[in-house]
Amino acid sequence: MYIAYNGTNYPCQCRPSATMVYRGLPDDFPAPVSGEITLCADDDFVMRTDKAEDYLRQTFGGGVLTLTNEPEPVEPVTPVLTPAQQREEAYNTQPIIEWDGELLTVTQAAQKWQYYAAEGSARADELQALIAAAKQTIREQYPDEEAAE
Repeated sequence: MYIAYNGTNYPCQCRPSATMVYRGLPDDFPAPVSGEITLCADDDFVMRTDKAEDYLRQTFGGGVLTLTNEPEPVEPVTPVLTPAQQREEAYNTQPIIEWDGELLTVTQAAQKWQYYAAEGSARADELQALIAAAKQTIREQYPDEEAAE
């Protein structure tokens, strides 16, 4: 199989689809392309003819020519978290409170605190002190902008 382009035949492999991908082209293939690209079987049978202008964009690299109408991929934007958002995330994900032989996040410890407080248990006071210390540690890791200056 080959593609005929500008009077020259270039061997390749191709699987026709809405996005045309021609593989195995030589590194010196004249890309970007314009006009007609004809896909032919080894016996010169014309299998498909495409017009480069019918596609939104094209790429060429590593011997692969791609003609597609799919938009350019957009890199995802990583949101910038405020210090308050970072602290909230840390409260939910950082296991920094040791309680009864296990490590808890601030959120998990607060749930246990509610249980003890509802019972009027003195353990609620112990846990409350650990929660306050953990929140202070996290606040030091992610201080407010004014506090950081």
